[in-house]
Amino acid sequence: MAEAGTTHLPAVERGQTLHPRLWLVLGIAYICIGLVNLCLAALWRFYLGIALGFGLAKMGTSLCGMTLASRPPPPPARGCFGWAKNSGRRLLMWGAGKVQALFYMFRWVIYLYGAIVLLMVIIHVSSPDYRYSGFPLECPPDKQWGCSRIAESNPHGARHLQPLHLAASMPDVQAWVAAWVGEQSQARLLRDTRPGFLHARILTFFFGFADDFMASLRCNDQGQVVIEVQSQLRLGMSDMGVNGRRNEKFMLQLSQAVQQGALPAGRCEG
Repeated sequence: MAEAGTTHLPAVERGQTLHPRLWLVLGIAYICIGLVNLCLAALWRFYLGIALGFGLAKMGTSLCGMTLASRPPPPPARGCFGWAKNSGRRLLMWGAGKVQALFYMFRWVIYLYGAIVLLMVIIHVSSPDYRYSGFPLECPPDKQWGCSRIAESNPHGARHLQPLHLAASMPDVQAWVAAWVGEQSQARLLRDTRPGFLHARILTFFFGFADDFMASLRCNDQGQVVIEVQSQLRLGMSDMGVNGRRNEKFMLQLSQAVQQGALPAGRCEG
């Protein structure tokens, strides 16, 4: 009986020491992956990735803290190898405790940031891209306070601006408009962009509310390109004048480009 007990105990001890080591390795991996994910997401301005990096690193510190706290204190060091092993363990316990304390200190900031990221995700899911068949005829009735239209028909919130008539070719003007969209922060041309019509999605700086920016290009009888624009929000009712200022900025910069010779003279044919 005694021999059976002695042969069984080492197996139990081996099983007990095996799992904490695996949890410790997993916790360290979570910390490393979370910090790398956090740094890359911050460089790419990927807000959801930043929150995921925080969560992974926090999970890793929790695993390391629980695993190291449950283990007995290290035995006295024997030789260089034992001293290095105990020093490494103490250093690991110290680092895990410091990171854990850092996350605990900023826990409310992390929780608030997580709530903001969740709101951003909800905003993004609630405003999918809509494929337009052409330049709208007017501002939507439910977006009168969040729409600006500079056009010959049904202008709205135009700030006394009129459509531009340019003596240039349509491909040159459309290329300039596409380049202007590319220079805007968090703006991207959508797939329904085609000759004579451009549709872009522009996100607001912080929460990422989506606005639709559309430009219409057509030729008049004098061989000029007529540029009309409409910019409107997707969610809500009011934009605090953001789309109106965007259209005004677009028209002003396009006029300056013509005056400075950035657009070559030509004739619109089509």
